Amino acid sequence: MSVSPIIIAIQNGPAAPINLLGKWLTEFGFEVRILHAYTGQPLPKNLSELMDSDKGEICAGFICLGGSISVNDEKENPWLITEKALIRSSVAQNIPTLGICLGAQLLASSLGGTVEQGSQPEIGIYPITFSNNSSANADLFPGFEGASLPSLQWHEDFITQLPPDSISIASSPLAPHQIFSTGGIHYGFQFHPEADSTIVSIWERKADQAYQRSNQPKDLVATVNENMEALQATWKPVIKRWGDLVMQQLSLRPEQP
Repeated sequence: MSVSPIIIAIQNGPAAPINLLGKWLTEFGFEVRILHAYTGQPLPKNLSELMDSDKGEICAGFICLGGSISVNDEKENPWLITEKALIRSSVAQNIPTLGICLGAQLLASSLGGTVEQGSQPEIGIYPITFSNNSSANADLFPGFEGASLPSLQWHEDFITQLPPDSISIASSPLAPHQIFSTGGIHYGFQFHPEADSTIVSIWERKADQAYQRSNQPKDLVATVNENMEALQATWKPVIKRWGDLVMQQLSLRPEQP
């Protein structure tokens, strides 16, 4: 194995970088490598193709990031077909997979769920409410049962039906599946724990369809700044626990020859 366990992340748009997630995971001891799929950078059929076996590299975890496109727009964004296949491969190999916003929708769609455009976009700071299912919350959200916590939202598409054998963990008034898990080790987050006011200012300047359809004021940066301490205090520990889960799963894999 390399000195640092490796996490591969797919970036699906120029304004949707890994940002805080990359910073936190690096702090936690991971090496994060980014594939810029939206530029035409080829995606592998299997994450192992990106590893240098001579150095003992192993892909420990997989992240699919956000973007302003729809999971259903494969004709306009053909790499989505490959990305969905890569998600299925990652899940089949028990590589912990985390989807963020569009990435959560890709995870759901890849495994048999349904994603549709909503009548009203969800843009801004919104509370999400956790279920009372303590077993579903155990690994990443211990003690969160029934809690209502802040989140940064920026989407107009919604997961309307989860894949088979998936569990809804948190919801909001507009989105029934703000957080879901599948297979016990793969998670989708409909919101943006990686974003900060710098990213939001870009999203406002380059307004996507979701923002244009929303009734939000034209300056959300100040609101995000006001909530940033609470957002990071909430979601950085969750990402730390996801990293712990990644390492736990890595320890269970057979030794590489």
